[in-house]
Parts: sequence; structure tokens; C-alpha cells
Amino acid sequence: MLHLWAVEQARIERREVPWFQMAALLDSVGIELLHTHRDGVVRVQDEVAGI
Repeated sequence: MLHLWAVEQARIERREVPWFQMAALLDSVGIELLHTHRDGVVRVQDEVAGI
């Protein structure tokens, strides 16, 4: 099982287009959730994941 944890989603990528490109890559390798300290769980393919 693959996991990704960060303080917040913006620490991984702040720009919207690159974030969704990265989210597609994460999803393609089986990472569906990004667990964050500040934002809770972010589903990488949700439309609001980068907002």
C-alpha cells in the first residue's frame, strides 16, 4: 500500500495546473489519498483538491 503525507497540499505544489498533473500521476500509481496535517485527507482526483 502506498501512502503520501504532507503538512498541507500546498507544500507539495501550489500552482493549480501542475497540482492536477501530479494528482493524475499519483492516481496512476495507486495513491488516491493525500493525508495532510492541516487540511485533513485530500482525494487527489476530486475537483476541489487543488483549491
